[in-house]
Amino acid sequence: MLLPCNVVVYEDPKTGETVLGIIDPEMMVQATGRTDLDDFAKSVREKLQSALDSV
Repeated sequence: MLLPCNVVVYEDPKTGETVLGIIDPEMMVQATGRTDLDDFAKSVREKLQSALDSV
């Protein structure tokens, strides 16, 4: 299973703050129509969110 897990880092031009974001794996899986992967995508999202929250 290959599931792209993109992380985006950029500087907000208005505030100068660094912004971190993730591409939602649940949305990526929904686009495929593979409902059998929903639980897997949810697990990946939770792990990515946890990593993002720790930064």
